Amino acid sequence: MVDTKGQSLAPQQTHLVKPKTRKGKRFLDKRGPKLVEDAKRALFLYGNDTSQTVKEVLTDLHKIKGIDAHSFSRKNPDVKPFESGGEAPLEFFCNKSNCSLFVLGSHSKKRPHNITLGRLYDFHLYDALELGVEAHRPISSFRGAGTAQVGNKVSTGEVGRS
Repeated sequence: MVDTKGQSLAPQQTHLVKPKTRKGKRFLDKRGPKLVEDAKRALFLYGNDTSQTVKEVLTDLHKIKGIDAHSFSRKNPDVKPFESGGEAPLEFFCNKSNCSLFVLGSHSKKRPHNITLGRLYDFHLYDALELGVEAHRPISSFRGAGTAQVGNKVSTGEVGRS
C-alpha cells in the first residue's frame, strides 16, 4: 500500500513506515506495488505416503511451471494443511523458499492419489483445494511435448459429479 505522498505502508500496519537508511528505502521500494507483478512461485512437495501416479503428476506440473517452481524430493509426514498445527511446517517451507503457491501430493486408503493445491497470503495459509487423480497421461506421451516453450499456458480438465 502507498499513501498520498508515495511512501510505503506495510500490509499489517496502518501507520506510515519511514525508512531511516538507504537500505531500508530500497527494501520498502522493493516490497511496494509494481506496475507488472512478479510471477508467483510454487512449492511442490510430497506428503507422508505418495504413489507413483501422484509423483508423475507433480513432476509434470513442476515441468509446466518451469523456473518459477521449487521442488522437495523427500517425504514430509508433518505437513497436513487441513489439520490444526499441520499447516505450520508448510508455511515455514513456503517462507523459506519464497513461494506463495504449493502443491502437496499424498496417497492413503481413504484418499487415493490425492493432490492438494493451495495459496498463501503473507506466508500464512489462505485457501486450499483437494483433488483426486483417477487417470493420468504424462506430458511425454503427447506429440510435440519436447518442443514446448517456456511461458506456454496450460489447459486442465476436471470431470466430476455435481
